Parts: sequence; C-alpha cells; structure tokens
Amino acid sequence: MTKLVKIQEWFGALISQPLTSTFSKEEVGKYITPSKALEPHQRLKLYHQQYWWRLLSCLQENFPALTLLYGYERFNDEIGIPYLSENPPTHWALCRLGQSLPGWFKEKDLERDLATIEAATQASFWSKEQEPCDLNLEKKVFLQPHIHLFELGGDLFTFRDELLKEHSVTEVRQGKCFFVLYRNPKNQVKWKEISIGEHRLLTLLKKGTSIQEALDQIELEGGEPFREAEELLPLWFREWTYLKWFWEE
Repeated sequence: MTKLVKIQEWFGALISQPLTSTFSKEEVGKYITPSKALEPHQRLKLYHQQYWWRLLSCLQENFPALTLLYGYERFNDEIGIPYLSENPPTHWALCRLGQSLPGWFKEKDLERDLATIEAATQASFWSKEQEPCDLNLEKKVFLQPHIHLFELGGDLFTFRDELLKEHSVTEVRQGKCFFVLYRNPKNQVKWKEISIGEHRLLTLLKKGTSIQEALDQIELEGGEPFREAEELLPLWFREWTYLKWFWEE
C-alpha cells in the first residue's frame, strides 16, 4: 500500500466520523499543513462539516416527504445523522443514498412505509430498463426493474403527494391498499392504486414466470383475485403492454 493510499484512507475515516467528533491537533498536523487563516485541524473540520452537510442534503432530497414530516432539524438529528453513522455511503452515486433506510426503522410503521415508497421512487427513476418484449402466454417473462409493488395498510401514496404539495399532514385513508410504482415511456415516475387481483398477478410475474403459469396459480388459489382476472385481464394486458412492463431473458 502506497503512502498516498494510506493518507487517503486516514482522511476518509476521519471526515466520515460523527459531526460531534473532535480531532487530535498533533495527528492532523502530521498530514495537513496550515493555511494563512486556519490551523490543520480547523481545515480538516471544514471538510468534515461539508462532507456531512452534503450527505444530509442528499438524503433530504431523496426522502422529501419524510423530511417534511419530521422537519429539517429533527430529520437530521433523529434519522439522517444516526442512519448515516451506521450506514456510510458505499456507492459513488448519491442518488442511491438511503436505499437501506426503510430497513433501518424498527417499530415506526408510518416512517418505514413512507421511506420504502421514497426509496422505490428513487430506484424507479435510475433503474435500467430491459428490452421490452411482446406478450406470449407460454414464455417466461419478468417485470421491468423500475416496477415496484406495494401492499399497505393505508393510502400513503396520496398522503405523500399531499404532504409534498401542501407541506401539511393530512389524514391517511385506512384499509388494505395495493399500488404499483413505475416509470412511464416518458421517463416519469408514476404510481396508481390497483386491485388485489392485479397486484397478485403482477407479483407472480415479477418473480419470473409465464403468463399462463401465473394465471393457473391464480385460478388454483381462487377468491377475489381469480374473479377479477377473469373479468379484467384483457384491460390489464392492454395497459401493461402499452407501458412496456415485460421483458424476457
């Protein structure tokens, strides 16, 4: 390992420490020279602060509704700093920052679900699209990587839209809801509420299977998903084909 690499690793380890950290003047002085106005440890502190402020700003941009729900300072203190201290970024693209945030929450169902929606929204935007394919009942197909399916205990998608639009908290419509989040042909990330049958069929297809096998499975399970599929399948396929949701290996 070269001396430069060692210094880079030392520098990276220091600036990624929590914001409340202090640095040894003697240690810092071994690697950093003073400027006309600042001592070595003061220069390092500037980099340290800028590192954290940049990450916190990106995390707020990636989770705008969660930030508004908490307020900027509380978001930083209760979510941003603790989460980033435990999960420093491992990828150069800061648009990916916070992808593991939903799993970081323990018993906060609202925050975890809202974070899941916002992380999926980011991922849907930058996920690579596979070459779309035509529908064939017998061929194994997959859903595009930008498609995310949700089964929630309330309508958090409308709640999030209203929060971002009005900057105020509204009441969440309670009850089991099903949603799909996707990127349309204009590269816009959209969502829509779907039925239990549509959700079940898309869930099977997302794992990778033929349409016929998925329909056979729904028929075997019976119940409302099967009744919906019998009635609405042509409408679903027409929309899914237009949106280019399928690809095959």
